[in-house]
Amino acid sequence: MKGLLHLKMTKIWVLSLIAGTIMICGNVSYGVNAGKITYEDTGAYGDVDEDAEENLESPLFPDVQGHWAEPLVRWAISNQWMVGYEDGSFRPDQSITEAEFLKLYYLSFGYPKATSISEEWTAAPYRMAKWWNHPVTGLQYQVARSTPITRMAAARLVASGLGVNYNDADSVVFLLGNALLPLPEEPALVGFKGNLPLTRAEAIQWMRMLKLKGVYTVTTRPEERSDRNLLPPLPEQGTGLKDFEAVPVTDRDFGIADSERNLIIDFGSSRWLVEEHYGDSTGQDVFNNEMYKEIYVHYDKAGRLNSWKIDTDIESGELKHIGTLGNIRPGVSTLADVLEEYGTYVAVGGDYGIIASYWFENKD
Repeated sequence: MKGLLHLKMTKIWVLSLIAGTIMICGNVSYGVNAGKITYEDTGAYGDVDEDAEENLESPLFPDVQGHWAEPLVRWAISNQWMVGYEDGSFRPDQSITEAEFLKLYYLSFGYPKATSISEEWTAAPYRMAKWWNHPVTGLQYQVARSTPITRMAAARLVASGLGVNYNDADSVVFLLGNALLPLPEEPALVGFKGNLPLTRAEAIQWMRMLKLKGVYTVTTRPEERSDRNLLPPLPEQGTGLKDFEAVPVTDRDFGIADSERNLIIDFGSSRWLVEEHYGDSTGQDVFNNEMYKEIYVHYDKAGRLNSWKIDTDIESGELKHIGTLGNIRPGVSTLADVLEEYGTYVAVGGDYGIIASYWFENKD
């Protein structure tokens, strides 16, 4: 399943947004060919809140402030994947029911709330689960929908959405081995505590980890069992990304560098310096970028480099040995490489694939 985790960048942009602010943005392509279903095929969510929940104007709930999952809750609410309760609480440590987890899971993949108010809110997510052959007990037993889901059962559901069919224990091995779930103190089945219920905060943490690993599509679980010989080994303790981490950077981080992290062109360099290295421009593209043999460059009114772009045809194998000072290179670097180098305090996602966008302000 290496293709699941290795998301290669096909384009790199480095540009100045406004005075004192710089953004680096990379478009990456997803390495798994997942069968995506249209909303019409699956049925959409009812735009109806759960029995005890309603949208609150402020994402700041008293029981979330200072909680270990506060940034996660803010993140989930900003994406409109979860809401709080009528009494103004969020209850991050409360067990999440199977239906609630199923709804959160599908919402995180972009499947919207539905239009009909006549349908009970759990109907649409369970219709999707049936369509995709995802294992949920509530399809057979209505009472299970309002019952807390165990960590093991939730893991099996998540694994099934990635196109594999393992039993409960093997699903946990598959997810932990591929670093798709937060690792317990001891990454073993005992440390995973699969028989305990999953909490609302933990459910958000699981969705966050999937997004940081570039999982942005859901697919059908095959009918036949997946090969256990393909299961990855369980990793050692402490692997994974430090979440919601901001990394200090300077203008130098956005210059043009080679694969050995030697700076070739400083951000803000003059046009003559760029052309001394790359030769004369062959013309402009539709975005007024000057086109050179290996790179596209945009200049401000003073003739200073204020953005650059690399387009690479991965299929041709012509990978440019050019990237940022952090050695983020098109066609080579993965999404995990970008997050490890520049931090995870970032917007990840987009309508045209996975986009990682960073902003910072210049300070003395």
